[in-house]
Amino acid sequence: MSNHNAVILAGGFGTRLSHQFPGIPKPMVPISGVPILERIIAECKRYGYVDILLVLHHLPDQISTHFGDGSNFGVAIKYHIESEPMGTGGALLSVRELLAETFLVLYADVFTSVNLSHFSQFHKDNCADISIVVHPNDHPFDSDLIIIDGDKRVVAFDAPPHDGPDILANLVNAALYLVNKDALDTYIDYSGKFDIAQRLFPDLLAAGRTIFAYNTQEYIKDMGTPDRRTRVETDLITGVCASRSLSIARKAIFVDRDGTVNVERGYVTKPNELELISGAGNAIKKINKSKYLAVCITNQPVIARGECSFKMLDMIHNHLDVLLGEHGSYLDGLYFCPHHTDSGFSGEIPDLKKNCDCRKPEPGLFLRASSELSINLSKSWMIGDRSTDVAAAKLAGMMTAVVETGAGGLDGKCAVRPHFTGCDVNEVVDFILNDYPSYIDELQVVLKKVEGKKYIFISGLPRSGKTTVSGLLQSLLSSVGVTAHIVELDRYLTSEALESSSNLDSFITTETLCLLNRIASEEAFQIDDSRFDHHHSKLIDYGKTIVSPDDVIIVEGAIAFDIEEQFSHANTVKLFVSSADDIRLSRFKNKYRKKGLHESEIGALWISGSSEDVSHQKLQLDKADAIINL
Repeated sequence: MSNHNAVILAGGFGTRLSHQFPGIPKPMVPISGVPILERIIAECKRYGYVDILLVLHHLPDQISTHFGDGSNFGVAIKYHIESEPMGTGGALLSVRELLAETFLVLYADVFTSVNLSHFSQFHKDNCADISIVVHPNDHPFDSDLIIIDGDKRVVAFDAPPHDGPDILANLVNAALYLVNKDALDTYIDYSGKFDIAQRLFPDLLAAGRTIFAYNTQEYIKDMGTPDRRTRVETDLITGVCASRSLSIARKAIFVDRDGTVNVERGYVTKPNELELISGAGNAIKKINKSKYLAVCITNQPVIARGECSFKMLDMIHNHLDVLLGEHGSYLDGLYFCPHHTDSGFSGEIPDLKKNCDCRKPEPGLFLRASSELSINLSKSWMIGDRSTDVAAAKLAGMMTAVVETGAGGLDGKCAVRPHFTGCDVNEVVDFILNDYPSYIDELQVVLKKVEGKKYIFISGLPRSGKTTVSGLLQSLLSSVGVTAHIVELDRYLTSEALESSSNLDSFITTETLCLLNRIASEEAFQIDDSRFDHHHSKLIDYGKTIVSPDDVIIVEGAIAFDIEEQFSHANTVKLFVSSADDIRLSRFKNKYRKKGLHESEIGALWISGSSEDVSHQKLQLDKADAIINL
């Protein structure tokens, strides 16, 4: 008698896919030209699960004819054909005597790239009777949820609809299991058709069997509906599946919680106090569909202050899962710091009142997430509303972005400049996923133009991306060992011109020239690093920095080329940032909507400045040494 080390439940009718693939059993439905079952068998072979039992029912001849004995696919295949469908639980129990002492269970409509060697080691390390792959997904409301303890031991199962009194975390049964055969010897009186997830495993748990949850961010998705099949196929073709593999260092977009994802109205101490910022759920959904993981990093001093228990914080974060799930989104991970250095709060917890390496602006939580989730921090981003978010992320070697929601980067705790500033998390995610790659491609070409130059002057129309280009260029120069400092000309706007302008008379040019001439004449010079925040009409101070003789100065602003003409230094280069009018108009509108202006007022502002901008653009374009098209 064979002892198969893998059993694939492949008896499904594929009713929901039948209109798209008539006459084809669900296991033979193609994903990018290859039957899903063939892809699953290839994954089994990759990890040594080569003795496979296929449990079939609907149109079994199509499947057995395609795979034969498995030798053409590098495996050995046997078949068990159900005379009538018994459900996944009934099917498994009916073939248990044919299976190895520990065996893998897979479903023929679940596409997976989970590292089965890691999963097997997890099963052994925990001495589990059964191990279940679990993950968050974008439809938890109709999925089987798993409740676990702090040791990853399963304590309960919850089938949909999830209408119990407790708020449950988005931790979904992914339909991939390792099972010790003797766990199935537990006497339970089964009859009729029944399910593994909704009846067999819950009954075994109640009977005292130990079940553990293997939580992973690797790619595993049900493709049993037309939309989900298309999603899996697209993810395979675009590399999203591979981007979540444990064999590579993955990328992540980290997000702060309060003020970035949820509305900040003081500390959140109860689940019903947490409300998503408009667009935040959609932003996380975009990350979920990309090659980035979505990970939340948050300071939660309410624990140390005694205003919220660890259990209550778990409930708050479960509620966050529910709110995100309503938008078809989820977090791949959430890390929080419970500490606080300040004392004097009623009910505070002394053991948590301490300095630590996990409270932002310290980078400890990023480093922990990097280790546990296999994340390459140098390829990752942090989005937050505070300077402490930026400071922690920069210490961890990441790209950074500030949103104008929450504190808007104006908390003043850390003197550190972000690489990008956006209206909200949705705008920043759009930039990272859609614009950032093209920005970097353009700037890689520009690097050759600026090589060896001491002064880089960057001009362009308002809202064309000059400030962003300056920050990213500074970062790229740093990656090749060049220190660059940014001088934003908008900080020298006159009091009468509180918005960016192409008019030279709107700037105090003497101060700019004095600064540049002083830098050129001294061996080392301390300058103020600051940016004019047009959203709040105030100067943001990023502290002081020392300019050394070999450092580069980036001068950014609409009149940068005019300043260059008045600056008597030969070692300069002029870059012009060009962006389509519709893109600039969209950014312009977003900016002034946040300021509370009506659409008519915004339109009038755009028209009043456009003629001046266009004429100025033509003059600047002719002077440019290179044009950056965005």
